[in-house]
Amino acid sequence: MIFKSIKFNQNDAFESERAIERAVEILRVGGLVIHPTDTCYGIAADFFNEKAIKNVYTFKGRDYQKPLFIIVKDMKEFNEYGMHLEIIEKIINKYPNNQFTFITKKKKSVPPFLNIGYGTIGIQIPKIDFSLRLLKEYGNPLIGTSANFSGEKECYNTDGLKNLTEKNFDFPGLILDAGPLIKRPVSTVIEICENGEIKIIRQGELENFSID
Repeated sequence: MIFKSIKFNQNDAFESERAIERAVEILRVGGLVIHPTDTCYGIAADFFNEKAIKNVYTFKGRDYQKPLFIIVKDMKEFNEYGMHLEIIEKIINKYPNNQFTFITKKKKSVPPFLNIGYGTIGIQIPKIDFSLRLLKEYGNPLIGTSANFSGEKECYNTDGLKNLTEKNFDFPGLILDAGPLIKRPVSTVIEICENGEIKIIRQGELENFSID
């Protein structure tokens, strides 16, 4: 099955709502949805669907030993799946214009088939309205990862995805094409250790990071 595409304007409420409705339909049956994020184009999949998660790995050609992160709509939902520490909100409040993925101890509510062998989970709260509306409409967290073949550069327009999305897969796929995105580096990934230590795993656009 080749990915279908919907062109839409993120700033048009009607077009965005139509795109979200179609995305939810695809996500509910274990399909993948390529969509605009705070940074590049990303892939969304049902957090609770084991087959959907396998589809992400298949689509990206990703090593199954490498973990995936999830996106949630707010801090309340964050706390349902990952250990919520005060330092996380402190970082978010100090750097409101930067995007973070926080790696923290995962809770039992995380499906056992996600990130097998890891006691942690990466969680991100999107900033753009479209992603938040998609999460609210779907009602559950979603797998979040960049829409590219593993190891290759991120895509900021859907033209760069043609080699992937024109292949036949045994699962449905949808591209929500919002046109070219402003090129921003991917999120800064920060691991919050149980002892309170903070490790920067991946440097995004954030510079001179401190929590003082």
